[in-house]
Amino acid sequence: LTTHFADSKFKANKLIPGENYVEFEYLECETLEELLDSYLRSKNYDAFEKLMRDYAKRVRAVYATDIFESSEKFVSVFGERRFEGTLRGTCMSDIDLVFSNILCNEDTWTVIDYEWTFDFLIPVDYILWRSCMYYLNGAELRSKRYVIEDLCKFMEIDMANAKNYEQMENHFQSEYCYKDVQALVHLYPKMGQPINDNMGDFATMLGRKNEELAQARRHIEDIHHSTSWRVTKPIRKVSAIIKGENRNNNK
Repeated sequence: LTTHFADSKFKANKLIPGENYVEFEYLECETLEELLDSYLRSKNYDAFEKLMRDYAKRVRAVYATDIFESSEKFVSVFGERRFEGTLRGTCMSDIDLVFSNILCNEDTWTVIDYEWTFDFLIPVDYILWRSCMYYLNGAELRSKRYVIEDLCKFMEIDMANAKNYEQMENHFQSEYCYKDVQALVHLYPKMGQPINDNMGDFATMLGRKNEELAQARRHIEDIHHSTSWRVTKPIRKVSAIIKGENRNNNK
């Protein structure tokens, strides 16, 4: 990305290698998200919209260098798509250019968390649309003032492909990021249930043994309370004395 961002107003957060680890340079800057929110809170909507346009202009300068064409790699990550019109993109795309991942220091914007960078063509409008979507969904302050169509208009995103971008994001999340992971909410109905058939068999067997044990205890209690048990008590005591087993003899 350092090479990719050359001659642009973006730069990648500096990576510092250690002996058995790597770390990133620590920067104390406001994020683009914080700047946008500050304009909303102060109701400086002109400054808000200007910053959105500036963001889109900077992104397009880096990520709109080529005509977009789908590829096998693209389909594996984002699914098969049919787009309206001609789209532009680039072969080295960080799709996670959300506003919280951009640190603003005067005229230089530092990009952090750039692990979702792909080496194939991706439509730049998808990257812009994605940033708008996550920004609006992040706080009521934002969604009370704008809808996604407003932000896309500031960035000159063609809404004819908005459904495609939504489907791209869904495919990326469900089939690429979390293909073998279930959301916790989907696991709630299964909680407390046997995890497999063998465990189910074990639970059934355990229940059966517990019932047999309870029946045996009830049977012993019935014997102890029976007339014959009380009548034969002296005989059992004499028998115990004879056998030397009466431990209560000296009590």
